[in-house]
Amino acid sequence: MALEINHNISALNAYNQHTINQGNTSLSLRKLSSGLRINTAADNAALLAISEKLRSQTRGLSQSISNANNGRNLVQTAEGALGQTHSALQRMRELAVQAANGTNTPFDRQQLQGEASQLIGEINRISRDTEFNTMKLLNGTFEKNFTADADSLYGARVQVDPDSGFEAGDYNLRLSGADAATAATSVTDNSNVVGGGSFNQSNITVQNGAAFGAYTLRVADNGDGTYTGTLTDPAGESRDAAFSIGPGSGTAPTTANFGDLSLNFSGVTSLSEGSLDINVSGNLRFDLTNAATGDTTAYEINGYAGGTVDLGGLRLTGGVNAQPDNATGEDFSVGSAGEALTLHVGANQSQNVQVSLSDTSSTALGINKINLSTQEGANAAIGVIDEAIGKISTERSRMGAVTNRMDHTIRSLSTTEENMTASESRIRDADMAKEILDYTRNTILAQASISIMAQSKLMPQSILRLLQ
Repeated sequence: MALEINHNISALNAYNQHTINQGNTSLSLRKLSSGLRINTAADNAALLAISEKLRSQTRGLSQSISNANNGRNLVQTAEGALGQTHSALQRMRELAVQAANGTNTPFDRQQLQGEASQLIGEINRISRDTEFNTMKLLNGTFEKNFTADADSLYGARVQVDPDSGFEAGDYNLRLSGADAATAATSVTDNSNVVGGGSFNQSNITVQNGAAFGAYTLRVADNGDGTYTGTLTDPAGESRDAAFSIGPGSGTAPTTANFGDLSLNFSGVTSLSEGSLDINVSGNLRFDLTNAATGDTTAYEINGYAGGTVDLGGLRLTGGVNAQPDNATGEDFSVGSAGEALTLHVGANQSQNVQVSLSDTSSTALGINKINLSTQEGANAAIGVIDEAIGKISTERSRMGAVTNRMDHTIRSLSTTEENMTASESRIRDADMAKEILDYTRNTILAQASISIMAQSKLMPQSILRLLQ
């Protein structure tokens, strides 16, 4: 190795290492003092971008939890006010029952009407003045109503839940898997009617258009070898048909034709007067298509035997009738009026829950004109008040359901926020134990490099010995 004096390479190397060690020491100090592994984009550009996105989510979730809590408090405020409306209506019903009694004089009923009028005024005040953050809650400000232009679809009445998020527009509803070939029937114990031969579901023919649900057949003996059957359908409507049993037992046919249902008694040898129950059920599929988007949602209902069907907020009530398999769907439109209260309960765009709060004034409830001053008016008022109590009960039930939903929403958001925060922490937070070890190592290396620089300056000095 040559001896040089113009360049001290060893000293330069020691200086470079010292600079690196000093930089690493400063970086460790910054991580230790902030507690963060990533303080600037230079520390890790890609992870910084990811952690910032996670941070926006966690902060949005934190605020949405507050939003959901405020929404829950708003709904509870409205529900608490309606509790007093309920109490007022119950007292009014009590007054109406009292006024309907014949022992009251006209003066007595005037006093009863006076108290009822005060209660009506209080119901109006509750509807008018119940507020949350200065917003009116029960005067219809946040009431959203849906109406369908079809009186019925497949024999069922149409209802739309205002809190379901169901969108107004044009739709097509197609029912499949419900025709006579797939509809199933069952006969409840018929031993009290059929004494000989056989009669079971194989003797029943279901035509398209029959309503799913429970039927009741009442049999009457005509005394001439024929019988009259009265079949009552799930809607309560009845039809009669004359029939005979077994070959040659009477002049009437052995098949009782009730239109949508036909009952064959040709294998029955003995029949008594009485009644038996027949159930018609089937596995249904509803295809609901949005005409604007073309999106179709399928709803499978197994063992359907009448009643209400919920298709994502669109309800069919009163029972559905059997239809040919894959029949052409029925077109209908849904319109909306009013704007529901929108609660933003998510970290991102359009993550909302809509809450419809109905008008609960005496006019909306239909009790503004009740008259307890006459016995007839008091008697009629009982039914009117019963309907009003039912409306308030439905409204409070909906609010209770929303409150429970908000509880689940808050718990879900809290869990999501916790996991999001943990993910951001793993990316951004410093491992303090590791950073302390790195800091200790870098400090020792920095001190060592200073010592080496001090030694490296002695190497050129050794050349002076050659001049001695």
